[in-house]
Amino acid sequence: MNYKLIKALNKVIAAPIIEIPAEEYQYEVTKYFGKSHELIRQLNLEEKNYKNLGGVEHCISTGNVMFRYRENELKKHIFIIGIIARSGKIEPKDLVDVKEIHTQFVNKILNGWIIIASVNQNSKRMVDRIKKLVEQKGKKVHEKHLGSSKWLDRPDFTFNTILLGIDEERVNSVEI
Repeated sequence: MNYKLIKALNKVIAAPIIEIPAEEYQYEVTKYFGKSHELIRQLNLEEKNYKNLGGVEHCISTGNVMFRYRENELKKHIFIIGIIARSGKIEPKDLVDVKEIHTQFVNKILNGWIIIASVNQNSKRMVDRIKKLVEQKGKKVHEKHLGSSKWLDRPDFTFNTILLGIDEERVNSVEI
């Protein structure tokens, strides 16, 4: 058996995307941001806001990488609540998995959905990648900034809320 070939294939095949309990995602957030009690307190307060957005919440994982989002089918909105890696960072081996999840979000945007996300310096790269993939499909992505929140004086604790979509009028008319 060619073990080098099997090892190479494992690097390019996406891990299965599975639904996980929200508590599992929350545990990882607390583990990563736990030194900032103020940020954890704020994130817990925002839990109520997420639930008020309507739709169905999903927590999915590919192993190391975990995504949490809400889908509101009626409004055609996806609220990306967060992305976190169990190891503390997204590893190169996770990139195929992340690409698979990006594809799901790209398809939603291409079908007229609006993505809403509160991003920090790390998760902004994910949103920029989604924008780039949509633009590679020949569609212009419109982005609207709704505001920002800052905890401590660290860039990774500064979050900007943005909206993305291909219908400029819909993007500009969304109020959260």
